[in-house]
Parts: sequence; structure tokens; C-alpha cells
Amino acid sequence: MVDHVWTIAKRVALAMLVASSLAARARAQTADAEPAPAAEKLVQATAAPVSVAAGGRATIVVKLAIRPSWHVNANPPAREYNIPTKVAIQGAAGLAPGAVRYPAGKKEKFGFEDAPLLVYDGAVEVTVPLAAASGARSQTLSGTVEFQACNDQLCLAPASVPFSVAVTVTA
Repeated sequence: MVDHVWTIAKRVALAMLVASSLAARARAQTADAEPAPAAEKLVQATAAPVSVAAGGRATIVVKLAIRPSWHVNANPPAREYNIPTKVAIQGAAGLAPGAVRYPAGKKEKFGFEDAPLLVYDGAVEVTVPLAAASGARSQTLSGTVEFQACNDQLCLAPASVPFSVAVTVTA
């Protein structure tokens, strides 16, 4: 048990070291170059309105638009220390989001890593099942996308962007 806890602690420490090293490298590389775009410009998240019957189920589709020449790590990522992209939607008053379903990542090789990584780039769709209780009412749910954006030369510090989805509950 102690060995297992120690192994986990070492992995967490390694992940923190890699993340801080990448963030420091990103700051150093961007100090002389053009500043990196804001998180909202690198990844944009939108979700189309959803209609669900009271007591029924529906699927929320969250569309991620990733800026050209940038990528984010897939979920699950290729390496333990890679920061996965995570979509979260907050439930409310009779509306309960289920487990998020991520698409498979695209295998891609970059100069800063020895082996290929699993990434998302361009346009990606993530789905979230939604259950409506019999007494649920229409409302707008809030969500976030957490990610670490990278290009072929550097990785930025992890960031988060918000989105919302209007849910209409029908009889």
C-alpha cells in the first residue's frame, strides 16, 4: 500500500514538474516573440440548444473549435503527464449531465516529444448525455472546457473557457 501511494506521489510530482517546465518554457519563448493568443482565441466552445422531454434523455453536443496551428491533448491523453482536455457541465433543478464522451485523439508527432501524442485540432465534438427528471424545467446550463494549448514549438499554461447550453424541457 505504501509503495502504491509512493508511486502515485512520484507520478503527481513528475506531472507538476513537467507542467511547470512547459509553462516556463512557453513564457521564455514568447518573451521575445509575439505574445500567445488568449485562451478564448485558441479554443472556442459552443453547444446548440437541446430539447428534452420531462423524464426523458437527450444528448448535448459541445463543439470545440481549435485555432489553426494549435492543438490540445485528447482525453485520455497519450502520456500520464499530458493534461487532458476536459468538458464539464453543471446540472441544475432536475437536469443531470452524465459521463462525458470524448472522441478518439489523433496521433501526431511533435518536435518537443519523442513519441506521438494523442491530440485534438480543428473541429471536435464532445457529447454529454442529459437526463431530465419528471419535474425538470427549462433553463440554461453552464459549462467549461479545460485544456492545455500547444503548437509545434511550445505549450501554454493550462486554461479554461466557459460555454452555456439552453435546455428546453417539454411535457
